[in-house]
Amino acid sequence: MKTPNTSFSRRIASFLSLVVLVLLFVTSAFIVGVYSYFTLTGPLGSDARRGVVYILLFLMAVAFVVIACPFLPGLSRNKLMFYLRIPVFLGLLAFLIFQLVDAPPPKELYTKADFSTSGPVANDSSLLLERLIVDDAVRIPDLSNLLNSDQLQDILQHRGDIEKAWTNIIGKRQIIQRLAGYPILENIKAANNGLPLPLHNISRIAHIYQLYALLQARGGNLVRAVATVCSLQEVAGKAMAGSSYLVQKMIWLSVARTNLRVIYRIVLDNRLMPSELGQIQTAFAPLTDRELSFTMPWLEIYLSDKDRLGHSVEEIIKGKSLPGGNQPLFLRLIPGWLRTVMYRLTFQPNRTLAMLQTFWAPVIEQSKKGRLFGDIHPSGQKTFVPPPLQNLSGWYFFRPPDFTAYDRSGLRLKVQTGMFIVFLNTKLRNADIQPLYRFSDARMMIFRDKALIWEGNDGKFGTDDDIVLKGLY
Repeated sequence: MKTPNTSFSRRIASFLSLVVLVLLFVTSAFIVGVYSYFTLTGPLGSDARRGVVYILLFLMAVAFVVIACPFLPGLSRNKLMFYLRIPVFLGLLAFLIFQLVDAPPPKELYTKADFSTSGPVANDSSLLLERLIVDDAVRIPDLSNLLNSDQLQDILQHRGDIEKAWTNIIGKRQIIQRLAGYPILENIKAANNGLPLPLHNISRIAHIYQLYALLQARGGNLVRAVATVCSLQEVAGKAMAGSSYLVQKMIWLSVARTNLRVIYRIVLDNRLMPSELGQIQTAFAPLTDRELSFTMPWLEIYLSDKDRLGHSVEEIIKGKSLPGGNQPLFLRLIPGWLRTVMYRLTFQPNRTLAMLQTFWAPVIEQSKKGRLFGDIHPSGQKTFVPPPLQNLSGWYFFRPPDFTAYDRSGLRLKVQTGMFIVFLNTKLRNADIQPLYRFSDARMMIFRDKALIWEGNDGKFGTDDDIVLKGLY
């Protein structure tokens, strides 16, 4: 005989079991939804993965019907649907346990001991580089707005601003002179007293040097113009060779690229003395493998991502250490506490580290042989690691972006430097500018509209792989 207390207890138990089942379902449905979103919208959504998505969505629909049967007309008293809650409960529970189970720790491939931040000759150049970058009593002027064709055509009108900036950075110029005496420039620390270094000051100083050189060339002082840009190029090459951080590497590559366009314009527009051409030939020698190597920058990124695995959940969720990119709208709309719960539930550090190793190890090792990032991972994809059903948060917050353009820009600069050397050698022989140059045994280069154009690996002009070297204006 049922008593009122027994009936009430069963109702409470039934209600609590339903609440637990609903929580399991909502959590599982959210994970499946996120997985389905990235799989169906991502570039690596293969047919097999899409099939998994459709199966999961079907199973979640069945689970929803089973859980909701007490509230659906015609099914509220269906005993079969009631008993189906048990396998649904077990299935959802198993799915969440599956999310929590991490893999064994992978074998360590690289450590901080493998990361070299100094050149083959240890020196204190990093201290000088830091002094070059950090603002002193006089703020470094920003003349980047003058580095466009319209402004450079009338550069004499900006003589006052350029000469004032040149005078203001006299202390920085003295540091540049000292840096030129080092065989290689060590890396700068990533931060100064806990604050990020103002790396943009490298570009500002370079812009002043480049504008001053063009101003001197326009005024007929070719000796000073050549000496100015060559002194900066010498430091840029040594800094590229010693750069173990990607940002610093790319900044110095940009400086070297603009230097090349400046000196090309000076050589093109003026009749230089053999001594000046020889100075240019020395400063703009072919780029070395070390100057173009991205092995250390790639390794630093891997080690930085590995270090982020230990960051706090709040820091990761808020995107403080997220490597760029906007979050999908549905992730921005959900409450913070729910994102935190989901992160803890779907993040496995060992699986994430294994993902990073699988991605970065071939890039790092093959870069030692001169291969590019794009040779290892095809270009044009937002992510090279497909979303996993397990460790979804580890994948989302730690998936590497597309770095194809970075080391490829270094290769492009190498080719452009080679093009300029061929052009410069013609000048050294006192020969006139030729419409056609032999760039190598198998490839040609043409001079057209004051620009040098290399036909590229396809052997045809006018195609996408052509490489062009133009003056700065």
